[in-house]
Amino acid sequence: MATDEHSTVAARGTNPQDDTILAPRRSRIQKLGLIARQNPLAAVATVILITVVAASAAAPIVSPHDPLQHNLGDNFISPGMEYYLGTDNFGRDVLSRLLHGAQLSLFIAFAATFMGVGAGSVIGIVSGFAGGWLDLIIQRFVDAIMAIPGLILLLTLVMIMGAGASSVIVALTIFIIPPSVRIVRGHTMTVSNEAYIDAARVIGASYTRILVRYILPNVFATIIVAASVVIGAVILAEAAIGFLGLGVTEPTPTWGNMLSVGAQQHMEQAPWMAITPGVLIVIVVGAFNLLGDGLRDVLDPRLRGR
Repeated sequence: MATDEHSTVAARGTNPQDDTILAPRRSRIQKLGLIARQNPLAAVATVILITVVAASAAAPIVSPHDPLQHNLGDNFISPGMEYYLGTDNFGRDVLSRLLHGAQLSLFIAFAATFMGVGAGSVIGIVSGFAGGWLDLIIQRFVDAIMAIPGLILLLTLVMIMGAGASSVIVALTIFIIPPSVRIVRGHTMTVSNEAYIDAARVIGASYTRILVRYILPNVFATIIVAASVVIGAVILAEAAIGFLGLGVTEPTPTWGNMLSVGAQQHMEQAPWMAITPGVLIVIVVGAFNLLGDGLRDVLDPRLRGR
């Protein structure tokens, strides 16, 4: 009988160990499918964001035209078969500029979010765990920065440092740090009151070990959710800076400066110049917000059962 079973398996061309190897993969796929069914909006948002990121990464390959090439004879051509999203005032293909602009806009957003949320998380964890005078000093400094209206703070920083992608990233990073500190500090203070933290102190664990081994893993989900929500606000802030003409300047395309030129100068003559980047910004920001809500539902133990 054993020989017949082995011959049957050989005839099918499969190995009995394959099921054991593939079982974890199948379980992960089933888990992802369950999460997608429980959070359909987050799943749709994920697909949208993956598509946008992939299209921006492949922009040099999939762009139908050169985004910087001037074709004055083709300026203000409405969307059609030759130019799918029309052309701008210099005859440049709007679709190609959107794809290449996505590279810089998303790079600025991801870089600023990574540095801002990262720095804010470190400061928030130290502030929330240490408490006392150190927490008081950090929070008063955070209060002072957050008392300044966000757009005014951004414009002031960019005007001081000058236009350019690096200046925008630094300004957005400073803009992100204070709210990140507040969010992570609050969760850190909650975790610091747990019994296992007291037990770690009793057995003589160092502050560094407690922070890295016990505090950070328990606030990491909060950091991820905060980053997914913040990045949408960063994209809007970058677009606002570009709209006011203080961000990345022409001819380098970003969603912000494309929206600025289209809305301020050519809205009546060529409305597609402003509508297309505006709609794309709304879609991407909304997708990041939905993704943040979905991650919160998945990662927050209090919401998993809902």
